[in-house]
Amino acid sequence: KKNEKEPTVKNNYLHLILGWFSLELGYEMEYTKQIIFKQYANHDIFKHSFVNEKTGEEIEYYRSSGDLKTDEMSAAIERFRTYSEVKAGLYLPTSKDIVYLEEIENELEKYNNKIYL
Repeated sequence: KKNEKEPTVKNNYLHLILGWFSLELGYEMEYTKQIIFKQYANHDIFKHSFVNEKTGEEIEYYRSSGDLKTDEMSAAIERFRTYSEVKAGLYLPTSKDIVYLEEIENELEKYNNKIYL
């Protein structure tokens, strides 16, 4: 049963740290997720391509976080945490730092609009 819940727990954790990064640095959540998390911090994990059979054109896209395997998600989160600290000077808590994560959740709830959530 633990494995069934693990992706949900990781996804909830990821959304908390993405939201915190967004709030602290003034980005919209979607920008943080699509550009910073996927393209800057985890380009090689998310970027994929396929060839359009009709045109022969190579189409590039960034896959969904939901398509990641558990180990890929763990790596992506760690890279984002490192990126945040090194590039933005913002420490993001680990998934085990429950008290800090609860504080972040409470802070994000003050901003009911969806920009940061």
